[in-house]
Amino acid sequence: MNLFLIIALAAALIGTASAAAILTQDWRQPVNRFAGLLIAGVAWWGVCDVWRLLAPDPEWALLAAKASAPGWVLIGPLAMSLVLSAQRRPSRRVTRLVPWAYGLAGLFTLVTFFTPWMFGEPRLIGSGWIVPPGPLVVVLLVVSLIEVVPAAIFGLSTIRVSRSASDRAQARWIATGVLFPLVLIPATNVLLPLLGRPTVRLGSLGFALFGAMLAWVSLRHGTSPIARGGFARQMVNAHPDGVAVVAFSGEIYSASDGLGRLLGEPAIGLEGRLLSDVLDVPVREALTELRHTEAVLRADGGRRIPVAVSSQILPDRRGLDFALLVVIRDLREVAALRSQLVTSGRLAAIGQLAAGIAHEINNPMAFVRTNLTLLGEHWESLQKAPSGEDERRRIFAEGEELLDESLEGVARACAIVRDINNFSHAGSGRREHVDVHSLLENVLRVATPHLGHPVRVEREFEPVPTAWGASQELKQVFLNLLLNAAQAMNSRGVLRISTHPDGDQVLVRVCDDGCGIPEDSLEKVFDPFFTTKPVGEGTGMGLFISYQIVRNHGGELTVDSAPDAGTTVSVRLPTLPA
Repeated sequence: MNLFLIIALAAALIGTASAAAILTQDWRQPVNRFAGLLIAGVAWWGVCDVWRLLAPDPEWALLAAKASAPGWVLIGPLAMSLVLSAQRRPSRRVTRLVPWAYGLAGLFTLVTFFTPWMFGEPRLIGSGWIVPPGPLVVVLLVVSLIEVVPAAIFGLSTIRVSRSASDRAQARWIATGVLFPLVLIPATNVLLPLLGRPTVRLGSLGFALFGAMLAWVSLRHGTSPIARGGFARQMVNAHPDGVAVVAFSGEIYSASDGLGRLLGEPAIGLEGRLLSDVLDVPVREALTELRHTEAVLRADGGRRIPVAVSSQILPDRRGLDFALLVVIRDLREVAALRSQLVTSGRLAAIGQLAAGIAHEINNPMAFVRTNLTLLGEHWESLQKAPSGEDERRRIFAEGEELLDESLEGVARACAIVRDINNFSHAGSGRREHVDVHSLLENVLRVATPHLGHPVRVEREFEPVPTAWGASQELKQVFLNLLLNAAQAMNSRGVLRISTHPDGDQVLVRVCDDGCGIPEDSLEKVFDPFFTTKPVGEGTGMGLFISYQIVRNHGGELTVDSAPDAGTTVSVRLPTLPA
């Protein structure tokens, strides 16, 4: 039995199978391409060893030995490229060295083919032709070790400290696989032959075993830090939304075609980038499990797309935490519908105020009309008959008073119209720093006609920082709350509005002493179209819209109520951008 031939055949077959297993998982991944090329080169090395052993004469044996050069000369540069491609931000210094490593490998290949410095004269032994190493083989070995050993140490240390439990579990297997070629190539392919020992050449087999180890852990876990599995891409491309597999460090392992379409760029170009480069998530812990969190996607050309983000931890095939599966859903249509809904809700609230507003405007207009009538009479009396100096002074003084009252009435009417106009305007929705007290005063002026004079409004305003939000949307929230309170109190009682600082939030409470909400209805108050008002008096959308607005601001809206004990609505708003 020819042991030399069996080992060479095993190296060729194992290397070919391992390279195919790695490349067919996902050849578009750079780390897979370099790993596959490295192992494929070793498979070619094994094929050339079989050819050398079975050569009919020394010339063919030497040609087979020289033909194997690409398989072992390129080990160093390919190992460096493999480790660098697995890094999110590879060292620029090392990256600049890689082209020189490939250039040096090309030089060694030329020396191998055209000089006698790499191989000696072939010798025939019982197992086939043996080609002893030449004097330059030691130089090549030293150069290859300088390239491979630091790359292997750096790559393994990175895997060991990874936040992925799957990567850490594979570290010992990958380290074992690396030891095979690092020990077997120098010993059996260089040192022992230089000492005149015609031992079995195990270098190609050592690298083939390393490739088999990579393929095995990748198939066993579904992925590997230096041979990414294809199951992730198959999953994400099957999803209609934008999907990404993201490392715990924030690096995008794999992105779906749907996410590429959203961003306006090829999905493959997203791999290796940070998720935070393309996504604004309004939470401090962006790389945690999220549930329908609204965010903004920064797309090609500076476009900002509203999206909903959900994520969960993705285990590998062994059940170990591997990465995060992030699903990004386009909300542009939802955002447009929501804007229409908020505007409709704002106009509905204005409709509820219409009767009170008409009354408030009618009062100043009535005395303006009366005053103008009296002024007309005074003017006629001045024209018809001459009056004494005292009479003229009295008429002019009274006319001045009538004019002042009229101007005050017109100013009141204009202020009411201005407040209503400001409130009903859709606004830009742009977030900015908002003075909460000024905003509440504006809303109170709009709501006062509907509250009724028996309602006493009490303000308990503490010094608070400015809130961060869209002022028009927040006006919508507080107007809805004031209208609900007025209806609960049947236009009589005490309405208390208070503000308090609450950490990095502003707390606003709206309290009434009205009828309260039954316990069985309390959990439904934020449901759309749910209302406790009689038919025709409420749409059931006020609290639903208010809840959505506050939640989209990153705040919180809660209701505390009991029958005949009044209701307290608490609104917490952020003071800083998310």
